[in-house]
Amino acid sequence: MTTELTDACNHYYNLKDQLATHELILQNLLDDALLYIGQTDLSEIDAIISHLRDVEAAQAEVNKTQAEMSRTTQTIVKLMKLVGIPTGLQLKGVIPYELEYTICIDEKATIHISKIKYLEPEPYDPNVIIVKNSDGSYYRMEIIETGFDTASSENEVDTDTEFNAFRASSDE
Repeated sequence: MTTELTDACNHYYNLKDQLATHELILQNLLDDALLYIGQTDLSEIDAIISHLRDVEAAQAEVNKTQAEMSRTTQTIVKLMKLVGIPTGLQLKGVIPYELEYTICIDEKATIHISKIKYLEPEPYDPNVIIVKNSDGSYYRMEIIETGFDTASSENEVDTDTEFNAFRASSDE
């Protein structure tokens, strides 16, 4: 089974959040702009240049995220058309361990996505580690009991668990 549309929609939701963060950073930099008003001290001019470089970097992040959102939008629209999903139909998605959302496209192929609710975190289990990857996907790893004493000297803690015995599974 493929999770192509789910993955694209989840990615779009994460990109939307990233874009809002990048735009806020850019706006804060622009609001705190250092302007050249005739300063002659090189250190003051260097501070202006440094600030302008920060603005350029923030603008580049905004542009990069917008480009990725555009590519992801094209993918989502293409997949929805492939399946025959009509415009305006609200689809429900879940980002594991985080939230539920709705998504739809309109006649102009614009994506409308909004959060429905945050999900309750799963109960704490000391034998489970949940890792969020940079792409927004999650992996749930369980520590497997081996039954072997892995301590090799008096200075090591005795344990019946080997941490290299992880079983990773992708949560969908």
